[in-house]
Amino acid sequence: MNSQDEWIVIATFDSVARAQVAQTHLRARDIDARIEHEFSSTILPSISVSPIGVKLKVHWKQARQAYDLLEDYTSDSGDPSFL
Repeated sequence: MNSQDEWIVIATFDSVARAQVAQTHLRARDIDARIEHEFSSTILPSISVSPIGVKLKVHWKQARQAYDLLEDYTSDSGDPSFL
């Protein structure tokens, strides 16, 4: 894979819904974010809450900015406060 096309996991959530909130938050700030296997929850609703986590990915060039934005909205306990 070309490093120019590389996407990395920026956060892991316990549900698709929480990952989608974070994705929307990043997209509102012009950061393209993708949820790994997002549409599998439509086909298999039982995995909308995942024991292994729902991964939110961003392009590697935007990773620092995305991390900083999500970090700004994280409580002291580590939970995203906007979720």
